[in-house]
Amino acid sequence: MNDHDFRENPTPVPIPLEGEQSSALDRLLARRRWLIGLAVLGVVLVAISGAVLWIGLGGKGTPPPTPVQVSLPPSLDELMQQYPELADLLGDPALGSVYKDFIIAYESGGIEAARELARQRGMLNDRDEIRITLVVDQPEAVPAIVAELQKVGITVEGSYQDRINIGVPLSLIEQLAAQQGTDALFEQLTQMKHIIRLELPISRGTDSISLFQIEGEGVRVTGANAWHAAGITGKGIRVGVLDLGFDGYRALLGTELPPQVTAASFVYGKEPDGSGEVHGTACAEIVHEMAPDAELFLAYYDGSRVSEGQAVEWLLQQGVHIISNSTSGILGPMDGSDEAAQMVDDVASRGVLWVNSAGNNAQQHYRGQFTDSDGDGLHEFPDGKEIMPIGVYGDHVTVVLNWDDWQNVTEDYDLYLFDPNGDLIAGSEDTQNGSPGQMAAEGISARGLSQDIYYVAIKAHQTTRPAILDLYTMGAEVKFAVAEHSLGSPADARGAFTVGATEYRDDSLASYSSQGPSNDGRLKPEISAPAGVSGATYGPDGFDGTSASTPYVAGAAALVWSAFPDWTAAQVRDYLQSNALDLGPAGPDNGYGYGRLRLPPPSAVSAQPTQPPLPTLPPLPTALPEPTTVAALPAPEPEQPSPAEEETRQGLFLLLGGLGICGATVALASGLLLLVVWRASAGRQAAPPPPPPEMAAPPSPPPPPPPPADYGALLGVGPFPIPLRPGRITIGRSSDNDIVLDSRQISRHHARLECAAGRCTIEDLGSANGVIVNGQRVSRATLQPGDRVRLGDVTLTYRMADTAEADAWLEMGGTRYPIPAGGATIGRSSSNDILVNDALASRRHARLERRGGRFILTDLGSANGTFVNERRIRHKPLRDGDRIRIGRSQLIFHTRRRAA
Repeated sequence: MNDHDFRENPTPVPIPLEGEQSSALDRLLARRRWLIGLAVLGVVLVAISGAVLWIGLGGKGTPPPTPVQVSLPPSLDELMQQYPELADLLGDPALGSVYKDFIIAYESGGIEAARELARQRGMLNDRDEIRITLVVDQPEAVPAIVAELQKVGITVEGSYQDRINIGVPLSLIEQLAAQQGTDALFEQLTQMKHIIRLELPISRGTDSISLFQIEGEGVRVTGANAWHAAGITGKGIRVGVLDLGFDGYRALLGTELPPQVTAASFVYGKEPDGSGEVHGTACAEIVHEMAPDAELFLAYYDGSRVSEGQAVEWLLQQGVHIISNSTSGILGPMDGSDEAAQMVDDVASRGVLWVNSAGNNAQQHYRGQFTDSDGDGLHEFPDGKEIMPIGVYGDHVTVVLNWDDWQNVTEDYDLYLFDPNGDLIAGSEDTQNGSPGQMAAEGISARGLSQDIYYVAIKAHQTTRPAILDLYTMGAEVKFAVAEHSLGSPADARGAFTVGATEYRDDSLASYSSQGPSNDGRLKPEISAPAGVSGATYGPDGFDGTSASTPYVAGAAALVWSAFPDWTAAQVRDYLQSNALDLGPAGPDNGYGYGRLRLPPPSAVSAQPTQPPLPTLPPLPTALPEPTTVAALPAPEPEQPSPAEEETRQGLFLLLGGLGICGATVALASGLLLLVVWRASAGRQAAPPPPPPEMAAPPSPPPPPPPPADYGALLGVGPFPIPLRPGRITIGRSSDNDIVLDSRQISRHHARLECAAGRCTIEDLGSANGVIVNGQRVSRATLQPGDRVRLGDVTLTYRMADTAEADAWLEMGGTRYPIPAGGATIGRSSSNDILVNDALASRRHARLERRGGRFILTDLGSANGTFVNERRIRHKPLRDGDRIRIGRSQLIFHTRRRAA
């Protein structure tokens, strides 16, 4: 403590006159602060020694929250014993485990229980039929099987190569169950000749994200507008758009789409614009913006392999030069070897350029080697626990587990999903024993969920080695996200020109964009393109994701091909790669590929494409990202101390006890002396003291130092800004930095910030992945308000923290966030202006901006909604003091302006 701490309302202290002897009491009066300090020191010693002794002798602090406890369902053998009449079918490896769950639900609860389970697990279609994909051993047997199925009233939706999609009416299942037993229908299907497996189709999904409209278009950013001005518009090129729905496309003909397009549906009973999905329309709109004179062919499929195969065959029949596919799946080896990848390779071998989205899985993918230190069969995640939280942000989720055994399929793992309370929602326990048609994968689809934290568990059923696990989710984000190896299918195909996403404003890699390499070690993606674009289809919500990036590349390819009609697809691809804007680490990388799509000025168009640089050799196929190579082990059981350790422990307790006694003595003695001083001081103040001789006025205390200069703050490190102060601030992965970023893409000592003379400068300290400021790699740069700084896979935003002159700001957790002139986005992603660290917040949840004299809050299509004063809103003018709720987070809006 210093004298300044006691200057308010001081007690007068008598000053001895010159030549007058001061007594011991006077000296004590003049040193009361020392007595107070001794008393406080004594109390602190007592408190510390008492607390340590209490804990050491078995005391406990506030109990931690009770961890979620989960219980696995009965094993297949136990179920076979419980339902002996179903034992043969339950033990049949040809029947997917989800259908075994359906049969048990029917047996135990009747048709209504079975219908409810089918609805929850995604088995029930809108015709009250159970969806099944039949896998056959001989494709030439398909026509006969189809005819036989149709005779008994089973709907055949379609077939392609060795697969048949069917819908079995629940009424037929109920009828056969009443006549022949619960398992009758499924037993008959599994025993049909040539049918080797019954599986639930895990549908592909779109790679789009809703986002607020951003001014400008990708046509300008990529340089396509200059090509249009030069008369290069894609004329003579046919582009096929493969997607999950084209609602509203007819209304855009002649405006946002060409006057005429050719569309076809490969979904049973539905038209291309009858799906309820506008995603494909938005993709076609971007292709048309990039190549306005190219012909468009729209192929609608339902996400299954059968429907996709039929759609692709039709596109090839139309003579398309390019196929743009902004959908991807999460089931497969992701090494270019499965049927989906082989289909793409076949298309490429016919001279067609297949452009595919990389996927939006960077935050929805976990990768690690199976670890089981306690031998109970359950995988231990990086925190040592046997369950991993996933944040579900919608009403349904799909979880898929793949592992590296697609050639033999003899390593058998199981997958489980639990609700927020730890109760089992579903398990996937398919058999992997090397039989034909099996996959090294398990999948769960669950519907009717709430936006909350759920849990997944992985169990080794029958294994001989620890496999490399890849767990994907659709509709949820995982706690231990691994961006590397997060490609979707068929982005992993050798013949696919795979596209990642860059942020529209600054060319930084989008946080969601899936990254390579493929699981056999090849560079992926090959190129990246802008996302976060506006358009007629999504309107003010905008169109984001690798879905938006992919049609930009497809449209650019159409321009190049129309300029060089004699080129091959490979030459068009090489041209786009060689002219891409290199971003991130120098040279090709598994985030940006060769770089962001950039068309050179038409005057620079050369007769032959430049050979692009060779990619850097990727890691071995089995290499794992370092954070998840070895999961953290649980804390060991406490060991019994040795006699020497016990003696040391007792000595420590004696020492602490002695300190406690000394502290108590010091506190008591100094307290008594203070009491004496206080009484003496009170007695002396009863009579006025003799007037002191005239003395020179004491010197005035020095003025307090000026407050430190405000150098703004960094956003994106955590839920609150990090204020910057004068001096040097180091950033890196090592714990000795001022700002620690826990990522393997961050070097141990990555960068240094130096704030002085009213400005902050950032300097690269020789990092591996560099310092990227507004999309440009720099060795040293002076930061300006709004600059975006990317270090590895972390994006930081530099903001001025002073709100004294701000017209408006948001207050959250005691911190003020000024609203810049251009507005602010709010959400869970670090790319937002205001970061909300809340699992129930969407990545880009809302936007606040000034329009005229008002501040408007707009929901960006969030999963859980945006609330103002507890009313859900889409667009809402705000007033001073309005309370905003995003997820569980509370924000208060303040403004110095009056509402207009």
